[in-house]
Amino acid sequence: MKSHVVDWGPKPFRFLDIWQEDKRFSGFVKEKWEKYVVKGNQVFGIRDKFKMLKGDLREWNKEVFSYIEMVRK
Repeated sequence: MKSHVVDWGPKPFRFLDIWQEDKRFSGFVKEKWEKYVVKGNQVFGIRDKFKMLKGDLREWNKEVFSYIEMVRK
């Protein structure tokens, strides 16, 4: 058996399961996603939205779950 590993590059963000336990999480993500304005190619627009969401999730995580540290790579 042969294994082939593909490196797709850095992940847009880490997802912590505990976030789903907070009632505000899905509303927070939806609100942020809808407010992001990107121009140009749709594929790159989605990529840019994920980049913005990553930063907002990092801040939200600090505010709501200050005791949980997100691992950075």
